[in-house]
Amino acid sequence: MVEDEIITKSPSNFQAMATFIRATKNCLTRSWPQLAALLTAYCDAADDAPSLSNSSYNSYVSCLVELVEALPYTLHAALLVLKALKVQSRQPAARQAFGERGMCAVVALLATGPEAQVAAEAANALLNLCYERSNVDAVLRSGGLGPLVRLLQQSGEDVQANAAGAIQSICFQAPGRVSACAAGAVPALVALLGSGHTSVQARVAGALHNLSSDASAIALIRRAGGIPPLVELLGAPAWGVCASAAGALQNLSREIASRQAISSLGAVPSLARLLSCPDAQAQVCAAGALLNIVGPVLEDLPGGPAQRRARPLQRLVLCGAAESEGRGLTEQDLAYLVSAAELADQSAGLTAPHPNSGCVLVAPGGRVLSQTFQRAQGSESAERAAVAAAGSAARGATAYLNLESGDCHGDLDASTGALISAGVARAVVGLRHPLAHLRGAGAAAMQRAGVAVEVLGEAPVLAPPERCDDALGACLRANEALLHRAATGRPFSVLKYAMTADGKIATSAGHAAWVSSPASRQLVFEARARSDAIVVGGNTVRRDNPQLTTRREGGHTPARIVMSRTLDLPQNANLWDVSTAPTIVMTQRGARRAFQDALSALGVEVVQFDFLTPEAVAAYCQERGFLQVLWECGGTLAAPAIASGVIHKALAFIAPKLIGGVRAPSPVGELGNVEMTQALSLADAVWQPVGPDMLLSGYLPASGGLAAVEAALAVGALARGTLDTAHASSSGARSNTVVAAPAATAGAAPAPLRGCNGAAAAGPVAAGVQSRRPWRRRSGEVVEFYKAWDRHGALSNFSPHVVDLPGGPVSACGALSRGAVRAWPSVEHFYQAQKFAGVDDQEAKAAVEAIAAAASPEEAARIGRRVERAQPDLLRADWAAAKLTVMAVALRAKFTRHVGPRRMLLGTAAQLVEASPHDYFWGRGVDGSGANHLGALLMRLRDELAAGEPKSKPYMAPVGFPGGLARAAAAPRKPVAPAAREAAGHARG
Repeated sequence: MVEDEIITKSPSNFQAMATFIRATKNCLTRSWPQLAALLTAYCDAADDAPSLSNSSYNSYVSCLVELVEALPYTLHAALLVLKALKVQSRQPAARQAFGERGMCAVVALLATGPEAQVAAEAANALLNLCYERSNVDAVLRSGGLGPLVRLLQQSGEDVQANAAGAIQSICFQAPGRVSACAAGAVPALVALLGSGHTSVQARVAGALHNLSSDASAIALIRRAGGIPPLVELLGAPAWGVCASAAGALQNLSREIASRQAISSLGAVPSLARLLSCPDAQAQVCAAGALLNIVGPVLEDLPGGPAQRRARPLQRLVLCGAAESEGRGLTEQDLAYLVSAAELADQSAGLTAPHPNSGCVLVAPGGRVLSQTFQRAQGSESAERAAVAAAGSAARGATAYLNLESGDCHGDLDASTGALISAGVARAVVGLRHPLAHLRGAGAAAMQRAGVAVEVLGEAPVLAPPERCDDALGACLRANEALLHRAATGRPFSVLKYAMTADGKIATSAGHAAWVSSPASRQLVFEARARSDAIVVGGNTVRRDNPQLTTRREGGHTPARIVMSRTLDLPQNANLWDVSTAPTIVMTQRGARRAFQDALSALGVEVVQFDFLTPEAVAAYCQERGFLQVLWECGGTLAAPAIASGVIHKALAFIAPKLIGGVRAPSPVGELGNVEMTQALSLADAVWQPVGPDMLLSGYLPASGGLAAVEAALAVGALARGTLDTAHASSSGARSNTVVAAPAATAGAAPAPLRGCNGAAAAGPVAAGVQSRRPWRRRSGEVVEFYKAWDRHGALSNFSPHVVDLPGGPVSACGALSRGAVRAWPSVEHFYQAQKFAGVDDQEAKAAVEAIAAAASPEEAARIGRRVERAQPDLLRADWAAAKLTVMAVALRAKFTRHVGPRRMLLGTAAQLVEASPHDYFWGRGVDGSGANHLGALLMRLRDELAAGEPKSKPYMAPVGFPGGLARAAAAPRKPVAPAAREAAGHARG
């Protein structure tokens, strides 16, 4: 018989199934054994295979509709048909094909009050079928909600769970929610929240989650007593139940009365705990609920909208969690964090911007053991200095850190290692490290070593919210520049201007001295000292002839950047004197080449762009390693800088003066806004009196404020990448460099550039434009290093690794002096001192001692370069021939003594490149044509160390080794463009 043949075929042969059903009239009664065998085989095979092709369902669905319409016959038959329907309805095509006729048949079956097993299977089929909007409408038209609500009141886990699941699916649609409320679903669902069955709880909470999307249902759920059991389900052992309950509470908390009820039941700590659970839906729903519950409370807190926005959600809700659990950060803990943040900022103006870290070490009894901060890039870490100052008393102490420790130098005894070795028992961290390669690493290392680590915002807080807010704000402000660079991929750019009360920065004649008071100008000098560079336009140079200095003796000296497309600048200007501060002129390709040569002869660095724009300048500053740039330009340049998203913050000094004048310039030029609604609002705006003036500071939309920047970093939403490039090498080369700016249209490739001598140069700093790096053959071959806090910071000369070497001169052939060995704080210290070593002059000897005593590699380099520039007669006569050998000797001393850097060096299998954009001797240069001597020396040393060279007596290296290493590094490995050779010839390092 044909039925017997079909039974033996594959149960997934849907066409054969349809043929059998259509060919056998009344098959439910006449040929039930054969049909049952087919249905059973099909269900067994397809129950766990929902990915079967949609095309095979179409002919079979209509047959199932006929079977459902013919039910009930026997319990066995009904269950098999409904199970087949459930399996079939997992596919969208099947749900669409089932249609109103099939939906009415299932609802009619439920209306007859079938046995519990049949009812459960029918409700389960509706759960799947109602994912289709048209099927929901069919259920509502056929009165299907009434039977489902009645099933909720029956006994039996499967019946209740499947009925609630069907209602949950129906309530995805707005008409379904309205009909469910009208059918009395709310009290029936609420009554089941206390069920002891996880499946029932999950489906019921999910149904209430969907139902509460309608405002009209929220009051019904609250009046039915749904809030207390939902709050209780937040602690359920199944994350799915927690997620559904949190979702329902998220919707319910939109209503004031419900929000108050949720809060009074102590839901905040339970919701806060879900923020760190492994279930993503639970996290999202809990966060949404907390925003609804906690957000309105913030409006009544003191401090204004700026401070309210600076309170991330997790920090606030964990205050409630701490109160309920009796543990967490105390008010005293937060006070110490504020102290650490204030300490971290003490190096501002003394050294170039760098990650600011402070450490307060407190004994178990509350006595402050030490308070330290990191002075500069490459100087001793705050943690290590604090442990050294505390001595043995550090055992069992608590370390308060404004910034998570960042062991980017590969040493076990740096930062976290120092705390662990000293026996510190607890560490309280104010802020996770913004840099992606350091974020979380320090805290994890300490936790693995048994140190109790508590991070503000992740640990419960027992103190009042305003104290938590103060601590967070202090930690954020201490690393404002680093946060912005890590989040945006560009230096933190601040626009500063002074204007009169009627919005003028000068008179109609251009006179601008002085708009603001001496007190305001003093703050400007401090802002300059906090910056890596100061940017002005050609108009400012022509009109004001500024000096752009910090007006202080010693300390950090920011670079002065002049933007001018035409180079229509005066021959004599204060900025061309580089004896006080370096100057960089950025211009359009080919502009006034004779004037460029004249500037270069004065020591001014000239950088050419294909198209000079604020974005191109910001990108170049990023590659240069700058953290903060101060824009002191006029309105003509300020407007495009703001419009292009370069500017992150504004500092507006407003003087109580009136100038008037239709043609008097304003601080910001044309932005193209025609309606007040287009105005750019400043986030976290703060007014501060400064003498007779007022200072308004705030963040532009390119930033959004510190809270927004921190949030972006916390979720890994980095706008353009992380800070993993750049610091100036030992050379400080002057070069006339060509740079390509961003293409005019998205995706358009910039035109090839030609240097003054015709050498090709591609643009590395434009967004989306890659550097021309001849050594990059295929992806993954190059490891770049530059700043000491980079991922490979231990390779930098500025890393804080002591080298033991004699103070006398190292000869060009590698012979070391016979003098006493002394400890040099870094390779850079030794290298800079060698410039004047052995020179029989008291000033040269004084320079050597000043360099050796410098508190950081940066300051050592500043002293060495200043003396070399101001008194070239003090430079060793053989310096040009000896400096490669000097560097080779210093590198060998460093990497043979220190395990961490050596491990990092040996762990790199790629080509090593110092990513200095302005140094064509030691680094790659901005266009990739630099000699990269430092990278070459490191690669040669890596080969020597890997081959098992002796690691003892590093300063007594064989005479032939350093010279040979230096000669190998200097040997040409590839053709070098004439422009690169010329640039390298100007290297001062």
